Amino acid sequence: MIHPLLVHLPIGIILLAVCFEWIVYRERYTFLRASLLLIWRLGAIAAIITCISGWWMRHSGEYDGATVDYHQWAGIATALLATGACFIKTRFWWSFITAIVLITTGHLGGTLTHGEGFLFPKKEDIPPATFADIQQVGVYTDMVAPIFSHKCVSCHGPDKQKGNLRLDSPEQISKGGKHGNLLAGISGSELVKRCKLPLNDEHHMPPKGKSQISTAELQLVEWWILQGGDFQKKAVELMQPEPIKALLANWGKSHANAPLPAADLPDTLVGIAPLEHIRRLQNAGLTVIQIAQGSPWLSVSFVNQYTPGDSLFALLELVAPQVTRLNLSNVIIPENAWPHLAKLPCLSRVYLNGSSLKDNDLQYFSGCRHLVYLNLSNTRVTPAVAVPLADIPGLKQVYLSQTRITSAEWPVLFSALPGVKVDTGNYHVPTFESDTTMLKEEKKY
Repeated sequence: MIHPLLVHLPIGIILLAVCFEWIVYRERYTFLRASLLLIWRLGAIAAIITCISGWWMRHSGEYDGATVDYHQWAGIATALLATGACFIKTRFWWSFITAIVLITTGHLGGTLTHGEGFLFPKKEDIPPATFADIQQVGVYTDMVAPIFSHKCVSCHGPDKQKGNLRLDSPEQISKGGKHGNLLAGISGSELVKRCKLPLNDEHHMPPKGKSQISTAELQLVEWWILQGGDFQKKAVELMQPEPIKALLANWGKSHANAPLPAADLPDTLVGIAPLEHIRRLQNAGLTVIQIAQGSPWLSVSFVNQYTPGDSLFALLELVAPQVTRLNLSNVIIPENAWPHLAKLPCLSRVYLNGSSLKDNDLQYFSGCRHLVYLNLSNTRVTPAVAVPLADIPGLKQVYLSQTRITSAEWPVLFSALPGVKVDTGNYHVPTFESDTTMLKEEKKY
């Protein structure tokens, strides 16, 4: 679709015209008045073309709902206002109104593209559920539906339907999308196939940068589809292989995406980080999010920063007292970066899965008394990692799936880490003849 590309033209041109309208009243900028009509004409033409492409995209079937309607009419109003500006002489207040309508149109378009609340994104983890009897829980209503709601509906909901697929209600799920029936068994489910694609694949779902479906969540969805995708049945009414029984027993307790309870946040009193320091990190490409409104604690993510330099890690020291969660997933971490990480005293949760981490690198966390969670999955660590892990005083949970630790070496590691919950990732998902196996070259750092 060309519409998302074209929208930037009228935005830039019309905003330029508005700025010129406001500054030409100053004597030193009066010479700009001669170019105003041309800029408004270009902006009007760009807005009209963009409206046409938007209309075409609207009728592609992937967008629907009130937000699309508001965006459409706001876009038409912007084009009309820009066109009207070409025929009037005094445009000061006209340009002011045009700017407001243009910004509104852009915001609605951003909502359609990135989801509700994209300007101030919230953590999309699914709250941990607790059930008196997991076997009496509705599989779809209480487990599958929350996964779809938190991980899928922003692209497959009332306002936006990628692939003509909606996942916000049983009726819409039953309809399927342009790639077929979602509930047509594992081999026929395009949703399951796309969730299993590598993260960098353009067809992977959810898209890169969005909150991803965890291994446990995908295993649950696969099981639900394999059992017929019933919207009413309880867990006890479905056949449960041993891996599913274990998954259900732990659902809501060791849920891969369950947020830490408040008790796991540091008990240290710290001040709120200066806004200019946070802005500096964000301008450098880091994602910095406040854990909760009014809280000093920060979550810092290196998402899309796969090969950051030492200077980027040095910037973390600007907010060292406030950083409690750090995401370095899939990052190649330079050797000189670890001393900077050692200066973050209040870390409670660190994601190093898929990174270039080595066993001895964890020694830099030995002074983190608040560190309770480490994700070391898909790294090159060996059983020797037990030594630096044992030196982390408050460690409660560590993920070590897809590492160089063999099944014969797990007992030794368990005994070296008493009181620490070690997730080996030993999940078993049923394999079918129709499944596709992908061979990937091992990462080299």
